[in-house]
Amino acid sequence: MQQRPGRLLQPRQRPCCWGPVGLGDAAPRSSLVRSSRRDTPESETAKNSLTGQLAGPGPDSTSTIGAGATAPTRRLLVDQAAKLRPLPKEVTGGAWELSFPDGATELFVDPGDIVAGIRDWVSHAFEAAADTHSPTSAPVLVITGLVKTGKSYCQDTVVPSLVAEAVRNQGADGPMAGMVLLRLNAGQLNGKANEVQRIFLPTLGGELDKPGSEYIRDCFMKYLLVHGPRTMLWCITGSSMSQTWISIAEMPPNGFTLITSAYTIDLLGTSSPDHLSLVMKDLREDLLPQEVDPLLLELCPPSVALLTFLVNEWVRVGAPEDVKGFVTTKLIEESMKEWSLGLAAMPLAQRLAVLDLASVEVWSRIDNVALHAGLRRFLMPHMEKTANGRWYLRDPHQRQVLRLLIDEDGTLRDSWSEEEFRLSLMHQDSGWTLQRLGETADYLLGRKAGDRWKGKELPDGASEFREELQALADDVAEKLVRTPASKLAAAAAGRALGPQELWVVQPWFQHALQSKWNSRDLTWYSTESNGQKMDSHLAMLVFYLRLGRNMLAHMKPWDAKSKILMEVSVIEALPSVLDKPMVSFYGDAYRALRMLVSGTASDAKAVAVAEDKAKD
Repeated sequence: MQQRPGRLLQPRQRPCCWGPVGLGDAAPRSSLVRSSRRDTPESETAKNSLTGQLAGPGPDSTSTIGAGATAPTRRLLVDQAAKLRPLPKEVTGGAWELSFPDGATELFVDPGDIVAGIRDWVSHAFEAAADTHSPTSAPVLVITGLVKTGKSYCQDTVVPSLVAEAVRNQGADGPMAGMVLLRLNAGQLNGKANEVQRIFLPTLGGELDKPGSEYIRDCFMKYLLVHGPRTMLWCITGSSMSQTWISIAEMPPNGFTLITSAYTIDLLGTSSPDHLSLVMKDLREDLLPQEVDPLLLELCPPSVALLTFLVNEWVRVGAPEDVKGFVTTKLIEESMKEWSLGLAAMPLAQRLAVLDLASVEVWSRIDNVALHAGLRRFLMPHMEKTANGRWYLRDPHQRQVLRLLIDEDGTLRDSWSEEEFRLSLMHQDSGWTLQRLGETADYLLGRKAGDRWKGKELPDGASEFREELQALADDVAEKLVRTPASKLAAAAAGRALGPQELWVVQPWFQHALQSKWNSRDLTWYSTESNGQKMDSHLAMLVFYLRLGRNMLAHMKPWDAKSKILMEVSVIEALPSVLDKPMVSFYGDAYRALRMLVSGTASDAKAVAVAEDKAKD
């Protein structure tokens, strides 16, 4: 999802509502009003406040309120909202063009049929609003997602355009024809209550006001969202939706459970390469003559919302030359800011459960009692299931953020070493995954595996894990034949190279083999009888993964105690050989690891750590 440059969206993650209000009427005092970035200049906006005053006034306003007071002009939603037009799905993979009253157009990427989901909510909400006998108001719409997934844009732009579409379809005499657009001057709103999750977390003397929090959750918000004006349509979102879902789950039922009745739009954090290219092309065209550095696309996690945010921020701060530093700092800064609030409010057991979801050697059972029902509902769309029924977070960017924020004992960190921010989150997560893959591959298939498993059954999933690695080895073998190093060595030998030779002549393989952290492995490999055992591409792949793991185990940018900087070459080597993006390669690596039963990766890690201690 993206917005046109020059129309940068500022965060407006908060409760939002629309409702039919008569000419000259004020909005209901119990409701918050919605902000629009296109309506009035800041000088005019400053006149509007939380009192429910309609945005305006306009040139045709003639009503008065009190002596000499001019009533604000009624601003109909249908006149202010954008209109949606579908783009060819075979070209865009699912996207829409939004056309605004001022002539601007924007691209909205929609691979998950978000528009269809919102239309369904609008239809049911309008039916509920017209039902005068219903004991509850129209269902609330919850826009939910992880960090920087486009929640604000969806609430600010897409939802009102679809509500306006439904109003137009009813005709000029329809019951919702008078629906108006209200706006809030966010500058006059207390910063501690400007997002939905903060409403649930009032403070007193700098500490959480627990009785106040329970009252707001159980009485005020439950009544407002369930029993408020039936013609008021609520759409809520926030930057830390984990805490919002926990609060919704803890609301007392009293005959009506909000968590099961609310409509939800789940915005996923991962986008396809086609959508990323489509959005980047659109951004480049809109920013002309400003050129967009291609590193922004290369370093950004695969998310159109993050890409749009990064490009707009990069332009806003003057297009700094240090793109890598800008991306790393901005992503970590924004991600930590949005996760921290929700994590801080969680009990220790829940933080540990969330950390498990980001840890390949642990993962988590979805029925884990430590994982709150609301937290489970929030995370479910962003998780994938392993072969043995455990779950993990799909998005590598989010996994690494959580590992940076939460210590192994579940406490939240408040300081980080400079080295931890030297690498991008993508490099850090990829390095972490490669370390786990190297430990597990060596444990099950490495040079000591024959003795280790002699007379024993391999863990469940080991054969599937081997198949995944074999497929990877076959792909690498196909590429190795065509590398410059292989062609040069084959020409010198006057024959085709064997599997072992193809690996050994690669500079990146020699770099790992000659590392001081692999001195014992070099000695072992140099023995002729041992070298002869490495007669297949699978054996060489497993050996290289072990070498890479040994280097990574001593180069931890996520470990403040480590003084050794990580060499990114060991992380980038195999993706580079295969000409695959890192996120794609390490996604395949994660798929291989998820074939195994829980405990196998942690057992492999324990064996590797024991070997490290023996070397020391």
